[in-house]
Amino acid sequence: MASDIAMAVKARSLFSKHLTVEEFRMMSQFKTVSEIAAYLQTKPRYHDVLAQMDKQDVHREELEKQIRRMGINDFLKLMRYVKESDDSFFNYYIKRREIELILYVLHAIRSQSKHQVDTYINLLEQYMEISIEKLINTTSYKELQDYLVTTSYGHLLDNLYENDVDLAETEDKLNEYYRIVLKKLVQGSNHIELLSIFNMDDELKTIAHIYRLKKYYKVSAEDIIPRLRYIPFYIPKHQMKYWVETYDAEEFIVAFRNSTYSRYASKEDFVTVETYLNSVRYHFAKHQLRFAKDTNTVLASYMMLVHLEIDNIIDIIEGVRYQISPDSIMNLITQ
Repeated sequence: MASDIAMAVKARSLFSKHLTVEEFRMMSQFKTVSEIAAYLQTKPRYHDVLAQMDKQDVHREELEKQIRRMGINDFLKLMRYVKESDDSFFNYYIKRREIELILYVLHAIRSQSKHQVDTYINLLEQYMEISIEKLINTTSYKELQDYLVTTSYGHLLDNLYENDVDLAETEDKLNEYYRIVLKKLVQGSNHIELLSIFNMDDELKTIAHIYRLKKYYKVSAEDIIPRLRYIPFYIPKHQMKYWVETYDAEEFIVAFRNSTYSRYASKEDFVTVETYLNSVRYHFAKHQLRFAKDTNTVLASYMMLVHLEIDNIIDIIEGVRYQISPDSIMNLITQ
């Protein structure tokens, strides 16, 4: 398990080098993607991963790929301080990436599009149960299931043999499996402190999912409630059920903003649902990174902060690319 204090010290040290709000604001004012790349190359945190990139001929996709690689790079840096075993907590990160890959392939098969997995994910394959090459070479649900049956995921996805595959049901099954794996991995640790960051994130994903169902798909409360499979953190299930049954999409979010979560994000700073939820994640994870006694909690908190930073940079790149105003770009930034 991630019991070495050195890992926690390293994670906090890495976070001290993350970009600041002021640096995000400066990037939002650039006119080209090349300017963003040149600026990031001056930052110690991003210098190495962007060192080989030609500042005068920057391709947006390649820049984003290298930025996304930072998440795995940081994870592998922290892994140097972790003792490996089959039940090591670090597998929470590996399992999440495996499930993301499976879901990506499922949707690619549904849309009949080519599977294009960024090569940097291969850096994790030594820790993975699945073969990335075998996974991305499947071209039908049956082929995918024939491969997955050789893994721990096989028993979950028997529905892939059906003619009409329900991808929403499949995703629910994979997420429920992840919760079971996670519960097993946190045993023997300070599980209350450690579970808090996952239960919080799970609850926030539930909030976002309910909002989308109400706002964009006009799904009824009767159809939403049976799909509520989250583990309550700040919002008890009876309260969530009441919100779903009583409020429309906007009223639902107002109720959430007035909940205990308001301690992590100002209601006055609300711009969009997604940015508000990410702001809650950021401040919660930052608090845990600083004060958590359990080193596994530090690992999980830091990795959440890494991916929020990556998302911020990608949003700025896209905003500059489409010539969105700096103020509008900054409204998308988690801070």
